[in-house]
Amino acid sequence: MPEQQPESASVPPDKRKDADNAERRRLDAIRTDANQPESDRVGIEDRPMRDEIANDETVDNADANTQPAQEQLPPDQRNAAGTIDEHNNTSAVNSGETAGAITVAETTAEAPSQSTGSNETGVDETGVEGQTVAEGVAADGPPTGPRPLLRLAYRLADIHQHVTQPTASTSPTEARLEQEQRTLPQRQQAISTLLHSAHKQLSSTTEEAIAVSYAAEWLLDNFYVVEQALRQVKQDLPQQYYEELPRLAPTVTEVLAQPTPPVQTEATADNAVDEQKDNDEAAVPTPESVAPQATQAEAIEAEIAMLVGYPRIYSLVRGFLRHEEFNVNPERLTRFISAYQERTQLTMGEVWAIPIMLRFVLLESTAHAAGHITRLQEVAEQSGEPLSAPLRRELAGHRNVAMRLDDQDIVSSAIPSLRLLDTYNWKRFFEENSLVHQQLVQDPAGIYAEMDFVSRDRYRSAIEQLTKGTDQTEVAVTAAAISLAKEGLAHSGQAANGSTTADSARTPSSSAVQVAREAHVGYYLLGRGRQALEAQIGYHATGTTRLREWVLAHPALSYLSSITLLSLLLLIVPLLYAAAQAAEPQTLLGIFLLSLIPATTIAVNAINWAVTHLLPPTLLPKLNFEEGIPSRCASMIVIPALINSNEDIDSLLQQLEQHYLRNPDPNLRFALLSDFPDADAQELTSDAALIAHARTRLSDLNSRHTHQPFYFLHRQRLWNEHEGTWMGWERKRGKLHEFNRLLRGADNTSYHVQLGALDELPTIRYVITLDADTILPRDGAQRLIGTLAHPLNRARFDVQSGKVIDGYTVLQPRTAIQPTSANRSLFTRVFAGDVGLDLYTLAVSDVYQDLFGEGIFVGKGIYDVDAFERSLANRVPENALLSHDLFEGIHGRAGLVTDIVLYEDYPPNYLVNLVRSHRWVRGDWQLLPWLLPVTPRSRGLAPNDLSLLGRWKILDNLRRSILAPALLLLFLAGWTVLPGAPLFWTILAMLTPAFSLLAGVVMGIGAAVGGTSGTMWERFFQPVRNNALRWLLFIAFLPHESLLILDAVARTLVRVFITRQKLLEWTTAARAVRLFGSNVTVETTLWRMLPSILFVAVLALLVNLVNPAALAVSAPFFLVWL
Repeated sequence: MPEQQPESASVPPDKRKDADNAERRRLDAIRTDANQPESDRVGIEDRPMRDEIANDETVDNADANTQPAQEQLPPDQRNAAGTIDEHNNTSAVNSGETAGAITVAETTAEAPSQSTGSNETGVDETGVEGQTVAEGVAADGPPTGPRPLLRLAYRLADIHQHVTQPTASTSPTEARLEQEQRTLPQRQQAISTLLHSAHKQLSSTTEEAIAVSYAAEWLLDNFYVVEQALRQVKQDLPQQYYEELPRLAPTVTEVLAQPTPPVQTEATADNAVDEQKDNDEAAVPTPESVAPQATQAEAIEAEIAMLVGYPRIYSLVRGFLRHEEFNVNPERLTRFISAYQERTQLTMGEVWAIPIMLRFVLLESTAHAAGHITRLQEVAEQSGEPLSAPLRRELAGHRNVAMRLDDQDIVSSAIPSLRLLDTYNWKRFFEENSLVHQQLVQDPAGIYAEMDFVSRDRYRSAIEQLTKGTDQTEVAVTAAAISLAKEGLAHSGQAANGSTTADSARTPSSSAVQVAREAHVGYYLLGRGRQALEAQIGYHATGTTRLREWVLAHPALSYLSSITLLSLLLLIVPLLYAAAQAAEPQTLLGIFLLSLIPATTIAVNAINWAVTHLLPPTLLPKLNFEEGIPSRCASMIVIPALINSNEDIDSLLQQLEQHYLRNPDPNLRFALLSDFPDADAQELTSDAALIAHARTRLSDLNSRHTHQPFYFLHRQRLWNEHEGTWMGWERKRGKLHEFNRLLRGADNTSYHVQLGALDELPTIRYVITLDADTILPRDGAQRLIGTLAHPLNRARFDVQSGKVIDGYTVLQPRTAIQPTSANRSLFTRVFAGDVGLDLYTLAVSDVYQDLFGEGIFVGKGIYDVDAFERSLANRVPENALLSHDLFEGIHGRAGLVTDIVLYEDYPPNYLVNLVRSHRWVRGDWQLLPWLLPVTPRSRGLAPNDLSLLGRWKILDNLRRSILAPALLLLFLAGWTVLPGAPLFWTILAMLTPAFSLLAGVVMGIGAAVGGTSGTMWERFFQPVRNNALRWLLFIAFLPHESLLILDAVARTLVRVFITRQKLLEWTTAARAVRLFGSNVTVETTLWRMLPSILFVAVLALLVNLVNPAALAVSAPFFLVWL
C-alpha cells in the first residue's frame, strides 16, 4: 500500500515547525513511557515471548558500528539499552518492533545503501537499476566480488557445516539451552496469541487513528492471510518433525572465535548467467578468495550465536529474509539455496522445511510490527492526536539507521510474501533444491524420472529412513543405491539367463518396457534388493523401527500367531467362568467351540486395527502417465454385464461413454462385454432386436468421438449340463477369460458379435474391469495403468512352479460408496459408511497389503492380460466357482492401490442387501475344497499349492460368514444349557460385534481432537452414532441373517460335495433391485422375514420350556426379533 503524505505536508513551513515541536514534546513523554513494562503499555499477556522474539531480532536493530548484540549483555544493561535514544543507533529491545531488521548482507560501514522496500523500479535488486556498492560493484570501479546474496549463502554455509548438532544426541550444554528457550512450535503459539491480541486491539481502535497507520490498515485488511499462515505452520511443523531438523550446536561460539575463513567459490555456468543478469557492465567474475565485509561477518556471527539450539534451516531462512527485506522471490531463493549447498548439504527434511520457516519468520516479524503498531495506536488515542509519519519513524528508532525497515515496510512485504507462499509450487521447488532428487534422476533404468511425484517422494522417504539407521548422509546412501543399480544393469543380462524367475514380458517393445528391476534404484529402496543396500551402508534399525521391520520380515508368523494368542486369551474368560460353575469337561469343550468364532472375530479385528496403526499405509509406486498413456501400455476399460432390454444397453453404453469422458486417451479403449440372461433355448425371438439396437447405439457413439474407441462384444448362450440351462459360459469369469483369449487372437470363443475397431485388440496390454454401477474418477485409468506398468509392480513368475513370486498380475483400487447412493435411505445412511467390517468395500485388505505386500481382489480393477492368464492357467475347474475374484487374486497375487478410489452403489434396502450377501456366502464356501490337501484343477486333482496366506484368506472369509449363526447359537445356549447366569453369556455374545462401536469411539475421539467445542461433539458423535446403530441393527436382524447364511452354507455344501449342480446360480444386483424395488414397504419386508419370525417364536418357546428363569434376560431380545 503506497504511503500517503503526512498531514504536516499541507501546512506552511513555520506552522509545520511549531507542530513538529509540539510533537517532539509529546515524544519525550512517550520515551518515558517506553521504559514501562510491556504488558502495561500494550496489554499483551505473553511478555516473555515478546522479549524472546525481540532478543532474537536484536542483531537486526544494531548499526554496523555498535557494540555486540544486546542478548550478550547482562539483563540490567539490556533493559537500559532498551531506552530509546535519538542519539544512539541501538534500538529498544522491549519496544515490540524489533522485526524491522537491518539487511545483514547489505550493511557496510563504508557505503550504507538506502532500503528500497518493495523495489518499486520493478528490477531485481542485483539488476541494472539501483545497483550499489553493496551489490558487489565499487562506486568507481569494476566488480569486486560475488553478489551479497551468494556471499551470505557461502558465509552461512561455512559456519553451519562446523556447528550443526546431530539430532540423535544432546549435549549437557544443549539440554540446558533447551530448558531456557522455547522451541519454534511453542513460539508459534505465542506468536499467534500476540497477533490475535493485536488484531483485536486494532479492530476496536478508532478509524481516525487507524487511517494514520498504514501498517495497521494492512494488518486489518489482510489478517485472514495471517490466520491461514498460522494454521499452516501449526499443521506443517509438528514437534516430532521439528526435533528431526539438524540444529546449531553450542560449539558455534568456538567456531566464531576463530578467524573468518575466506569465501571460496567456484565459477559455474549458472553463476555466470546470474552475474550477467545482475550487472550491466560485464559478467561479474567469481574470485577464488573474497573476504566478506567485516560488518557483514559480525552481523552473521551475532545472528548465529543467538540461535544456538534452533534448527539450522531456521537460521538460513532468517538470513535470507533479512537480506531480501521480507520479500520472497522464489528464483532468488533457489539461487541462494543452491549456493549454500555448494558447501553444506541440506537434508531433505530441511528443504521441505524451507516454506515452513519462511512462513514462521514472516509471521514472527509481522508479530513484532503488530506489537509496535498497537503501542503507537494506544499512545495516539490517549493523546487525542495522531502521530505524524516522521515522528513515528523517529519513535521507532529509525532516524539514524538508514537501512532500518519501519512497520509499514515489514507488514506490506510480509503479507504479499505469505500470499505467494500459498500459491507457489513447493513440490517443484523441493526437487529443484534436493541433492538426493538430483542423484536419483540418474537412475540407471531411467524409471525414477518417469514416476509421479508421490512415488518419487516415497523413494526419498526410504532414503531418509535408511539414513537414520546409519552414520552416512542422505547423499551417500543415495549414491550407494545408484551404485548397486548400475551393477544390476551390468549383470542383468547374465542374471536373466540363469534366473529361476521370468518377467511377464510379451510385447515386441518389451526391452524398453521390461527394464530389469535389478537395474532400477527402487529395487534397492523398496524391493527385494533392500537387504543388499542395508548391508552396504551398515544400516541398523533401532526402537520401533526395528520392531516394524521384524514384523514385515516375518508377516505370517507375527500376524497369525498374534491372532491365535489373543483368541486363546479371550477364550479363557468363558472357560474360567464355566469352571467356576463346576462345569463338566464335555461342557467346557462345548463352550470352547461355541466361543471360538466370537473370540477369533474380536482377535482378528483387534490385530487388524493394531497392524494398521503400527505400519504406515503402503502406496505402490507409479509411472506418470498424465501426459498420455504410451502405446506400449495400450489398455481397455470393460464392463461385463447382462443385457435384457434396450434400456439396459442404453444405460451401459452411457456409462461407458462417461468413463471415456473422464479418461480420454488415444491408447485407451472401451468395451461392453455382454451376455443374454439364462434361457431355455440358445436364441430367443427378442435377441436379434437387442443386438440391432446395440449396433445402432454403438455406431452413434463412435461417430461422436474420434479414434472410434468403443466396442460391443456379445457372447452367445451355450448349454450347461450342470445348471440345466442355456447361459453364457462360466458367467463373468468365462466372459473375461474368453475376452483375454480374443485379445490374443483366438477365433474359437463364444463372442459371436464383435463390433468396433477389431484390428486394435491385439495391442491391448492391460484391461480395467468395472461393474455396471462403478464410477472410475477422472484420470483414474492413467494412474492405474501407471501403477501396474511400474517395474516393481510387474509380475514375476517362478519358472518351475509357475507361481507369481513378486509383483502383481491384478491391482484392486480402494472402493467407496457414491454419496447419492449412501443417502438414498435410512438403511444406506447407516450401513454405507462401514469401513471396518465389510470385506467387499474398504475392509481388512489394507492389513494384507501393508503387512504381506498383497491384497484381496474383489472383481474391480486392472490386470495384465498375459500375466493374469498365465497365473490361472489350468487352475480353475469348470462349473465350480461363482465367487472367482478371491481365487483369482490369490493365484494372480493381487495388489491393493489404496490411493485410487472407485465409487459404486450400495444396495438400496435391507432385502436387496440380503440377496447380495447370500450370493457372496455361497461363493466363499465354494472355495472350501482349496483348504484341503488336494484341490480340483481344470484337468483333475492336484496337490494344494496355495500359500499359507492364501489359505488364511479363504478361512477368514468362512469365519466371517458364519459369525451371525455362531452368535445366535451362543445366545440360545447361554439362555438354556450353559452353566452360570444367562446375563453373563448374553453380555459375552453382545460384545463380539461391538468392536466396530469401540473403533467408532476411538475414531470419534481422534477426529474431535483439535476442533472447536461445537465441532468436537459433532466429529465425535457422527462415527459413534453410526457404529452404535449398526451394532443394534446387527443384533436386531441376527435371527433372519442367521437363517439366510445357514441356507447359503447348506446349499453350497450339498452342491459342492454331492450334487455338483447349480454352483453358478446367480442373481445380479440389478435384477434384485427390480425384484424388490428400491423402496421396500414394511409389509414386503415382514413377509420376506416371516420364516425368521416363526423361527424366533420357536426359540422363545424352547427357552420357556428349558429355563424359564432366563426369560428375564431373553425376553427383550425376543420382542425385538419378533
